[in-house]
Amino acid sequence: VVPHAFDLSKYEKEYPPIDLEPLDGNYTFYYIGEFTKRKNIEDLVIAFHLAFGQSEPVALLLKLSRPGHSDDAIMKSVSDLCTQVKQSLRIYGNNELYRKEIIVTQHLTKEQIIRLHKRCNCFVLTSHGEAWNIPTFDAIGLGNLVIASNYGGPKDFVHPDFLIDVQESPCQGMHETFSFN
Repeated sequence: VVPHAFDLSKYEKEYPPIDLEPLDGNYTFYYIGEFTKRKNIEDLVIAFHLAFGQSEPVALLLKLSRPGHSDDAIMKSVSDLCTQVKQSLRIYGNNELYRKEIIVTQHLTKEQIIRLHKRCNCFVLTSHGEAWNIPTFDAIGLGNLVIASNYGGPKDFVHPDFLIDVQESPCQGMHETFSFN
């Protein structure tokens, strides 16, 4: 295994956590990355709502980007996805009874991303596959718990107790990748 090169000194510096009031008093599960089908955000939202009830002191933060899309367009797409998930789960008779996801779509500097990691508790990677995932590695380097699939790059650096076994399935959604024309 030839790991990704990192300047490990960034993990030794002190960073104040970013101020996000909706996270106050909550154990925060989070994801930082692109909003594409391969990243499997839908299953992360489903898992969160199935695992935690409305009164538990937890939060789900999604810091998402998508090249070529505006912050507003990403926000609308993610909000629509979360609404669809809640409607399909049918745990509560009203979507307003679910815990509200905290969605961040604006560009953050590298330092702001590190401060976001410092504010959250458990990075969750539900991607359908990763060779190497920088936010996952950053989360570990900054002392956060990480839950990831036992497949691909993360299994080389995530503690085995926090790797989730996966079931292989046919590749789909190739329209969200590079063109082969």
